[in-house]
Amino acid sequence: MKKVLLILKNKYFYRLTRGDEKVNRRIILISAAVIAVGLVVFFGLNQMGLAGLSAPEGAGGTVKIGIMLPLTGDAALYGESIGTSLELAKEEINAEGGILGREVELVLEDSACNANEGVKAINSLVNLKGLKLIIAAECSGPSLTAAPVAEDAKALYLVAVASNPDIKYAGDYVFRIAPSDAQQGKDIAQIVYDGGFRNTAVLFMDNAYGEGIAGVFMEEIGRLGGKVAIKQRFNQDDSDFRTQLLKTKETGPDSLFVVGYPQAYQLIIKQMYELGLNAQIFAGDTFKEASIVEALGDKVEGAIFSAYAESNSEEFRRFKEAYRKKYGKEYGPYGDYGYDSLYVLKAGIEYAKSFDPEVLKEKLYGVEYRGVTGLTKFDSYGEVDKPFGIMTVKDGMFVPYEAG
Repeated sequence: MKKVLLILKNKYFYRLTRGDEKVNRRIILISAAVIAVGLVVFFGLNQMGLAGLSAPEGAGGTVKIGIMLPLTGDAALYGESIGTSLELAKEEINAEGGILGREVELVLEDSACNANEGVKAINSLVNLKGLKLIIAAECSGPSLTAAPVAEDAKALYLVAVASNPDIKYAGDYVFRIAPSDAQQGKDIAQIVYDGGFRNTAVLFMDNAYGEGIAGVFMEEIGRLGGKVAIKQRFNQDDSDFRTQLLKTKETGPDSLFVVGYPQAYQLIIKQMYELGLNAQIFAGDTFKEASIVEALGDKVEGAIFSAYAESNSEEFRRFKEAYRKKYGKEYGPYGDYGYDSLYVLKAGIEYAKSFDPEVLKEKLYGVEYRGVTGLTKFDSYGEVDKPFGIMTVKDGMFVPYEAG
């Protein structure tokens, strides 16, 4: 017996169909223009044989994999790190014979970490170029807005980094190898509460990433018995935060939880000090970026933030060394997840013995891939159970946080 749940949220209907053994996920975008144009183009391209997956398995040639990532904008540093890591994985895979005998070709589209640009990027990949295997090496906003387009095109859509909790319900063809903010928000809230902070101000980006983690954080703080002194949003491209910070100062918080991208962190903390706002700084996983410490120095000493936990595995050590050897520097933010995303897709294709998304979306549930980011094993929602870590800035370095 199946149950169907329709949830109206923002500009989407989320449809969740539950079976006895697994959950089929479906999200329908309420945008007739986008879907109508996309489907017409998609089916037209299929009629011309441009879907790119019709060659016999093991017959040589290439398999084209579409990559969405931020190459421009505030999150471009993530795109650079993830993109170079994907390139490293591609070269390694091709040197070992490719995937089912076919060389991998990456086809990149820039999302600029913007929800609207994400729709353009995914339409270009699946509807104009006819690709059926997509990696969203991406921010939460474009990952969410692009998902229904991939879903309608029946393209396998593997999310590498984005952490908004709603991705869990984004569709039957959608899988994610990174942990969700549903866990991250709880973990950082617990650290705030355990640290004795009871009056926390929350300042977050007005996008899917900011809303996702801040929403979970505030709910958990309330559940634990703490108080949210004030909650305020800011736009992704804002540069002046004095109005929000002055309002925050009036509430007399003992702590400030901030969710942004590196440039926003730098400006917020700088302006916070200029206005004499004294509060313990807590932040989301995007805080783990060397440029923040380089720009702010002692001002961020003791800041506490959540972060994707780094593995101590041999796979992780090999990746770090291979990246250093190829590029002459350490890998950047989320590079490990970008690298693993291509290997997880490879593992799924080889397990399914097929490039067909219809086959892959069923077979991926049986994949257990132990890679750079730990064990990737999908639950019935296409989600993984991977840990978040808590870190702090000590002597200008990012180190594991130890309470007490």
